[in-house]
Amino acid sequence: MTQGDLELLLLQQVGALERIARAEGARLHHIKLHGALYHASEADSALGRGYVNAVRRWWPRCIIYAKAGGSVAKLARRSGLKVWEEAFADRAYRADGSLQPRGEPGAVLSDGEEVLRRVRLLRSHGEILSDSITLLRLRPQTLCLHSDTPQAVELAQVIARDLQSEG
Repeated sequence: MTQGDLELLLLQQVGALERIARAEGARLHHIKLHGALYHASEADSALGRGYVNAVRRWWPRCIIYAKAGGSVAKLARRSGLKVWEEAFADRAYRADGSLQPRGEPGAVLSDGEEVLRRVRLLRSHGEILSDSITLLRLRPQTLCLHSDTPQAVELAQVIARDLQSEG
């Protein structure tokens, strides 16, 4: 995919979503790429720029959700866009800050106590444990919990209760 292809794709898809939201009396709050595009925009600077350029041009009031400490977050900030960096509550990290591929054992985390420990460590110290026992420094403003993670609803409830109890 080229930078131009990505910008056109975003214009089509986010533009359609924006029209639906307006028809329902709502407005877009944020834009977040999904799956392969999310990771490709982090790895390929041209795609990252295409993403940021499209948001700046068409949806400048929207917040970009991007990987905490990642290249897209930096590009978006330099472009004057609001960014909420995100961490993944239900995914294992590698020591370099990338996510462990889903096909590898232990990549998807669904144990409530383990996920809650990770969220608490992130909130209290801005750190998350990687697969190599390395603590990664992250300062996320939002957490991602995948709906296809086993026990996702229960995990979301546990995390929400914990966040609410902390104020």
